[in-house]
Amino acid sequence: MGRPVPCLECPFPKCLYEVGDIGPARRKKLVRDAEIRTRHEGGGTTSALAAEYGKSRRQIERIVGAELAKPHKPVGRPKTRRPYGKVKQRRLYDPVLRAARDAEILAERCEGVTVKSLAKKHNLTTSMISGIVRVQKKGG
Repeated sequence: MGRPVPCLECPFPKCLYEVGDIGPARRKKLVRDAEIRTRHEGGGTTSALAAEYGKSRRQIERIVGAELAKPHKPVGRPKTRRPYGKVKQRRLYDPVLRAARDAEILAERCEGVTVKSLAKKHNLTTSMISGIVRVQKKGG
């Protein structure tokens, strides 16, 4: 692939022919955006550029206002952490197993383990852990 623009006149901070992680569509879009920026800096109006490139005026304004050095961010939903209160809780119906679990939780809490880490370990909510500790300390 040849280089159509001499390197000293190229508007990009990185050479498009050396960047290997973008595809041909992204490369074409970057070239188009650079042309729009240079034409706008040369005195082209937003409306005229929008009509010429088949874009809306708002899209042209975004392109002109975009920073060249701004990294490309992946599109999609942001990953969010699930709060501890939304975990599916493990229920113990056997009173012997429940008493053993509660005793283990109380012992770990007395050793200084945080309520949050106990909740995560035993797949319970933090309020359930606090209730178990409170009941066990009272002697229940």
